[in-house]
Amino acid sequence: MRRYRFVGVWCLLGAGLLMAADARALDVIDAVSGEDQAFTAGYSGRSTAEKYHRDQTYGVEELLERPDGWSWGRTVKTSVTYDGNIFSARQDPKDDLIYTTGLPMTWTRQRKDGYVKLFYDINYVTYVENEKLGRANHQMGTTVGYRIDKLTMTLNESFRPSSAVSVGERTELKTAESSRVTTFSNALSLNTDYDVSTKTRIGWDYAHNLFFLPSAQNAATLSNFSTQKHTFGPRFSYQWRPRVGVSGRAVWTVTDYYLETGAPFDSVESAYGGGINLKLTDKTSLYAGADLVHREYEQFEIEPTKGYRFQSSINRRFSPKISGTITYTRDNTSETLDRTLYSSFGQTQQQAGINLSWFLTTKITIEGSASAGLIENEGLITRRDPDNPTLTFTRPKEDDFYQYSLSLRWRPRPAFSFLLAYFFFKKNSTFKDFEYDNQRFVSAVEYVF
Repeated sequence: MRRYRFVGVWCLLGAGLLMAADARALDVIDAVSGEDQAFTAGYSGRSTAEKYHRDQTYGVEELLERPDGWSWGRTVKTSVTYDGNIFSARQDPKDDLIYTTGLPMTWTRQRKDGYVKLFYDINYVTYVENEKLGRANHQMGTTVGYRIDKLTMTLNESFRPSSAVSVGERTELKTAESSRVTTFSNALSLNTDYDVSTKTRIGWDYAHNLFFLPSAQNAATLSNFSTQKHTFGPRFSYQWRPRVGVSGRAVWTVTDYYLETGAPFDSVESAYGGGINLKLTDKTSLYAGADLVHREYEQFEIEPTKGYRFQSSINRRFSPKISGTITYTRDNTSETLDRTLYSSFGQTQQQAGINLSWFLTTKITIEGSASAGLIENEGLITRRDPDNPTLTFTRPKEDDFYQYSLSLRWRPRPAFSFLLAYFFFKKNSTFKDFEYDNQRFVSAVEYVF
């Protein structure tokens, strides 16, 4: 299989991977890996950092002004990915070449007081060595926006009838047969905003998320971990000074497990917090925000979770062509569910990293990122030494991880996009069987017509 490493490199030289206009490099790398990476170590902190960097560098994404009427967008994209460890194994890693071909389509109707956007995306993923992992992925959804004077309402829905998801840190989903699961999911959100004045905005958000693990496509016991979540709460923002903005929020999350055997982990979470945005100079911006979290479970034997989530980011435009962001996140409210469904272990996750963007020319952009993180678990666990099963160890489980990426985007024509990307990840642990490393080389091309 190692011969494909060289094929992958040559593919990189010959093609490239599309980057969307807002340059979500890591999102693209994850998307063409053949499975959703949302549960992998460091994903949440990495996504938080990339979003802040993207918003500060490219601006907040908004719907473009269009004439009244329908518009139709079609895209053809294809990619080649070399994955050095598709099963995230510590020993004897299996590499593979992954080919992805997709045809996203959008239909948009826009008026002065609102818009409707429909999308459908189908792509087929092919593995050279592990053919049984090949699959067709579908995603469809709707966005509706309506504006009445000072009131704005937005409805979003995204439906995925079948998706492959990497187990990652959700160890309760891992089985001896597989490190990935197949899910049926739907995400619905309603956001309402009202401009009280030119400085003050209030809002209310509601979201419903379904995460279902069909028994026919996964180990039978995993259906116990199918969930639906209801999230809702108010928020506000206030532009106190020209360079100072503050915000506040209250969020309640109700989590229900689908099957009765999952009921002990039904929970209600409340989070109260806020943030501050500072424009330190014309070229430097700072954000700091925190939430106090309290979570109670249906099973009274499980201790309630109390803690906080914190994020701090600073962005600097070093020149008109170079932008950089440093981000730190900490969350001591996450948890690991025990497979017996009667206990939960608290976690503290912290991560620090840097994102850089360099607009080399009007058509070429280079992006890079690097981060390191630590995951500390409460309590002690006992496991056998994978190299010597006669030995067992009892101690706290602590993991540290390191990751970095580099991408080059080239857009020779408005309708064409190319990108070369590389991603490396390494995880260490106090228990050997949780350790692994991986690297991905990605190349693709996209044409919009």
